[in-house]
Amino acid sequence: MIQLPHINRFIAVNPRHAQAHNNLGITYEKKGMAEKAHSEYEKAVSADPNLAPALYNLGKSYLTRALMIRRLIIYTRQGCFFIRAKIKNGPKNRMIC
Repeated sequence: MIQLPHINRFIAVNPRHAQAHNNLGITYEKKGMAEKAHSEYEKAVSADPNLAPALYNLGKSYLTRALMIRRLIIYTRQGCFFIRAKIKNGPKNRMIC
C-alpha cells in the first residue's frame, strides 16, 4: 500500500493529478476512512472524467452509501435501531427493537 505522506506530498505539487487522487482514495478506503476516500474519488473524476478506475471507485462509493441509507430507512421503519458495537464474545452487530 502506498504511504499517505508520499501521496499527499505528490498531490501538493500536482493537485490535478487524477491517478494520485484515486490512489489516495484507495488508501483511505483500506484504512476505513470512507468519507475521505469518496472525496478523493470525486477529485480524481473531476481532474480526469475518463479515468476508468476512478469512475469505478466513485460508483462503488456511491453504491455503498445508497445501501447504507437504504438499510437505515428499513431499520427505522421497522422501529428498530441498528447498533454496531464491540462486544466481547458476542456478535459485533446488534439490532434493538
